[in-house]
Amino acid sequence: MVERVTRTGKADGGRGAPRSKQIVRLLGQEAGKLQYLSPGSRPTDMTFGRFFNSTFVSNSRRFVYVKNDKAGSSFIIRSLTRSEKRVRRIRHRTPFLNRQANPLLTPAELTPRQWERALSHYFVFTFSRNPFSRTLSCYLDRIVGRDESYFVLQKRIGFADGAQPSFTEFLEMLGEEDVLDLDTHWKPQYRNIAYDYFNYGFVGHFENFGVEFPALLSWLYGRKAKLGEVRQGTSATKQLADYYDDRTVALVRDLYGRDFELFGYDETAPLKVEPVRGNDMDFVSERRRRLGRAA
Repeated sequence: MVERVTRTGKADGGRGAPRSKQIVRLLGQEAGKLQYLSPGSRPTDMTFGRFFNSTFVSNSRRFVYVKNDKAGSSFIIRSLTRSEKRVRRIRHRTPFLNRQANPLLTPAELTPRQWERALSHYFVFTFSRNPFSRTLSCYLDRIVGRDESYFVLQKRIGFADGAQPSFTEFLEMLGEEDVLDLDTHWKPQYRNIAYDYFNYGFVGHFENFGVEFPALLSWLYGRKAKLGEVRQGTSATKQLADYYDDRTVALVRDLYGRDFELFGYDETAPLKVEPVRGNDMDFVSERRRRLGRAA
């Protein structure tokens, strides 16, 4: 998706943030990135750009959200952005994917010391998805639908213009050298979210999104989620039986074995997408401790 800079306008409900402020923030973000040039200062599983673009920090509510593509990420970011605006009384329009307008911070806007404190003391969360439905959703949406991921794969593999790989061929391509990390929509989730770098307080299940995310948003902001806004996309879950056989099950299991293990999904049952291990959400019944100043 191409990010668009909003037009200059006054800070009211129908106008965008002044472009000059967005430019100043962009320059600050770019300068802030220089602090993280050392590979040891950022997750090894994330590219330099993804670390900043896919990590959302709230100092007001003391949390870090890490984006995981194909697991409700756009809806989550949009909901968090709206909630953050309400808490901070921001009235101008904020395109939620424009990091220069979004009120949620990137790590580049924190010093390394502040970032380390956020990692230690902030609530870090994300959402996972059953690899069977996630991979099929990626195939239907990004390959059959000819999104940009299609051309990324075509350039790497070299198949003919207009060719449509079958689902089995797609999975076999992902198994080739250096292909699995080419695109975050099919990259293993544990690497997508830098599981070994962040100390996660909660990894939700996309399959239980209607229960888990509203409870989480209410706990963070005291605000209800409007779940009717969730995009249904390709409805991959309804098409699992059409695409999975012994061969495709084995391929997905080999590609995403650690995802199945870490996030509690059954690698032998492609038609049963619900997690076999539930999440403990007792923490949402407890009142969040008084939020201190930014780190």
